Amino acid sequence: DTVVGVLGVACLYGFTRVSLVLKEVVQDIRGRLVVFFPGEYEDNNYRLLDARDGWNYLAVPITLHNGVND
Repeated sequence: DTVVGVLGVACLYGFTRVSLVLKEVVQDIRGRLVVFFPGEYEDNNYRLLDARDGWNYLAVPITLHNGVND
């Protein structure tokens, strides 16, 4: 019942994709992995600085307004 939280993924922007890093470590984590994503969540997609979308496999958003934009 472990939870691992990952902060600072924005510093990887321009060097590598977060999804590639996660693929390398996910098999070694027993429990839940929480990535605190510094981008935007809209229409079931996550974006950092308007970059590509689509790496939200099994992602569950935790948003200020329950996923609803004002």
